Amino acid sequence: MRIPELVELVEGADVFKVWKGQHAQAFLAHAFSMGGMLQLGYYDPEAEKATSFFWENESVVCSEAMEVLKDPASHVQPLRVELVMLTPQDAMDHALQFQKKEYAGEVVFKSFFVLQTLDVGQVFNITFVTHSMKTINIKLSSDTGEIVQHHIDSLMNFGEAQ
Repeated sequence: MRIPELVELVEGADVFKVWKGQHAQAFLAHAFSMGGMLQLGYYDPEAEKATSFFWENESVVCSEAMEVLKDPASHVQPLRVELVMLTPQDAMDHALQFQKKEYAGEVVFKSFFVLQTLDVGQVFNITFVTHSMKTINIKLSSDTGEIVQHHIDSLMNFGEAQ
């Protein structure tokens, strides 16, 4: 499903309208997918929490609000749906092609993405986890598909100061 289509489904649903009535300051902040389930995250700056909505069994489902993982010095930015020209599948395919060329020795066994606005712009922030216990991170522009950043890290170094 395309992101704009999911936004339209979610924001047209009664469960969203009721929630939005209680969270007037909230805005669309991200889309997330792992294992094929596409979710939209709406950030409430007053509560500093995000609530996810997803399409399941022909209806919109709302999750509980959760703390947002972010750098304390940064601010959560709104997602601009009009800048999403790629489908999630197109973005993943493009990133996988790049991974096979740039990081050819790595075998991917898990992947996920967050569509979000960062300092580098609005991107599909795609992470591949490899059998060699590394993560490959590729950031693709949501409107052009251009790769704006990429790097590989060992999971063994996860959490260390960089």
